[in-house]
Amino acid sequence: MGVVKLCPVADATATYTTLIAVACAYYLTATIGLTFAVPPGYATLLWPPAGIALGAAYVWGWKAALAAGFGSYMANLWVPSATDRAMVVLAGALPAVGAVVQSWVGAVLLHRYCDRDLRRWSASNVVRYALVTIASCTINGVWGPASLSFAGFMDQSTIAHNIQTWWLGDCLGALVFAPLLIFLVGETPVHGREQRQEARPES
Repeated sequence: MGVVKLCPVADATATYTTLIAVACAYYLTATIGLTFAVPPGYATLLWPPAGIALGAAYVWGWKAALAAGFGSYMANLWVPSATDRAMVVLAGALPAVGAVVQSWVGAVLLHRYCDRDLRRWSASNVVRYALVTIASCTINGVWGPASLSFAGFMDQSTIAHNIQTWWLGDCLGALVFAPLLIFLVGETPVHGREQRQEARPES
């Protein structure tokens, strides 16, 4: 299998519409999800935004991962322990960084180890998809609560509980909502589309 390229959204006309939609979808589902946070902390047992970010990055590329990160940033600005502007920015930025890295790494791994078109399901493809998703969700599952705890936004004594809940919520969200987005969008992933265009013989 070849190395996945860092490629932009293919259709320049649809780029901004797509990215805005991804950011809004992440923000709305995150805002709703945070209302179901499991105390102590604000991690949830089901985090649909993780699936939206992974599915978007898989279909549309790295710009979609950045759009999801912006949605994450906006959704996390509410952290009540942030007392000044700099801390508010930090509270939003820490989970956003993890969301971007996690979704992009997950998309790269999916393209490398799974069928280029996840809509063509097979038993082995499902297993590889699940393993890649679970592994990639470890990124923000650890980074999110750990960074917020050491920055003073969460009680450090509850860090293990928050890591477990955050990771589980991301895994379930990615396992459920990323395939749903991919099937609903019904587009060939941008990486596979680019590779087929490169392989097409010139007339």
